[in-house]
Amino acid sequence: MDEATSALDTQTEKFIQQSFDELAKGRTTFIIAHRLATIQHADRIIVVTEDGLAEDGTHEELLKKKMVFTLIYIMRNLRNEKNRITTKKRTKNGAFYF
Repeated sequence: MDEATSALDTQTEKFIQQSFDELAKGRTTFIIAHRLATIQHADRIIVVTEDGLAEDGTHEELLKKKMVFTLIYIMRNLRNEKNRITTKKRTKNGAFYF
């Protein structure tokens, strides 16, 4: 779903995610996602690499394992922080703010 919603604004994407969550209640659903936020609350996450199944568990369990999922999580957060820093703006007096 995240590929289909990647061009949407945050508010619309959140609305769609909430609607999907409501429809998925009591059902088994499979979500293929690149965005970690899309799968963060899943009951079970399966991490697949080019070598096959790498690991599985909840978001918290996978972070504790400190394997592939943790590496992806850290890399995404670093990229987001870099984007936040590079999109800083100047105030009228020339100071930067985020």
